[in-house]
Amino acid sequence: MEIGVDGIEMEGDISEDTENIKQLLNKYNLKILSVTPKNVDISSLDSTIRENAIQYYINLLDWARNLEVTRIGYHGDLEKYKVRKMIVLIGSYL
Repeated sequence: MEIGVDGIEMEGDISEDTENIKQLLNKYNLKILSVTPKNVDISSLDSTIRENAIQYYINLLDWARNLEVTRIGYHGDLEKYKVRKMIVLIGSYL
């Protein structure tokens, strides 16, 4: 069955074997248009969380390179940033 799609956006699950992904993509004549990283917190105040997130991105770049992906998107959890912005705005009025 053909649905007129030649590419996909893929979650950056770096535990997935890139060779298996390449075989599956070839089977269906697809390419990865972009990779969306997992929701990791590179701005966390907790240094362990932050360091793990940074390492994830470093590993993600290698993983994406193995898949010949040239675009990495970002759709992370923005709620914490909204809260921080509100705190800054409220603080500026006090």
